[in-house]
Amino acid sequence: MDIKNTHPKVSSDKRQPDATVGIGLILVGTVALAGMDGIGKAILEDGVPVFQMLAIRGWIIVPVLLSMALLRGGGAVMRTTRPVGNLVRAAAGIVATVCFFLGVREIPLADAVVIFFSAPLLMTAASALLLRERVGRARWIAVAVGFLGVGIAMRPGTEAFQVGSLYVFVGSCAYASIGLFNRWLGDTEPTIRLVLYFNIAITATCTAIAPWSWETVLLSDMGIYVGLAAVALAGHFLVTAAYCRAPVSAIAPFEYATILWAMLFGVLFWGDAMSLHLIAGAMLIAGGGLIVIRTECPVRSAP
Repeated sequence: MDIKNTHPKVSSDKRQPDATVGIGLILVGTVALAGMDGIGKAILEDGVPVFQMLAIRGWIIVPVLLSMALLRGGGAVMRTTRPVGNLVRAAAGIVATVCFFLGVREIPLADAVVIFFSAPLLMTAASALLLRERVGRARWIAVAVGFLGVGIAMRPGTEAFQVGSLYVFVGSCAYASIGLFNRWLGDTEPTIRLVLYFNIAITATCTAIAPWSWETVLLSDMGIYVGLAAVALAGHFLVTAAYCRAPVSAIAPFEYATILWAMLFGVLFWGDAMSLHLIAGAMLIAGGGLIVIRTECPVRSAP
């Protein structure tokens, strides 16, 4: 992403809302983030503590982000006029990330992702109340359809309701607030600044906690951490950029594409069964997304 204007008072990421661009970014970002979830689950199942995994990931990501910031303006890119907003957003990011991975260690990947993605529904509804974005009837229908799909996929009364599920739900609440902060801060904050502060906060917190339960890491194991960092960095940039460029209510439902990828990864790498509940829920969630596509990107006749 090219940041041409590095003056601290003017952000090059400030653009007119564009639902088409936002939807495209979010769809690509879901592939990267689903890959991050899958790699993270594989690492955790090998007995690596959550805080250690996130600390090592951050040690790779943060230097890359700092280098990018220096190349694109240094202090001007990193300097913010809204420190409180960035601090609260970073705190929510810590809660969302740690809680999700604590949960995904205990329950199937697809189940965790379904529970976690109650967040976009909350974001869509909250954007109308907190950000005063216009949410039309069609998008409210999409929210209702999506909630129905989440309810079916979660299968109340089954193994989805474990301690791991509670961790994931708390993470989803924190993640919903991140989406709202992305939209609010995106008017003045470039994407690289938001992603940098997010990762610095997670890395610093996890680095401070990780030594209390540290497990030996072999040099030969570092390749998987590099892969984890690469997909995490790509996913965070794409999702953050999406929310900075379009109304939350327009693009939040599209994050549900991650569920489809999580289901696929679960089948391929963990042998998870694709239950009818998950399939039915995913179809309803996708249906809600199609309603938003129809309202945000209407088909135009050729000139």
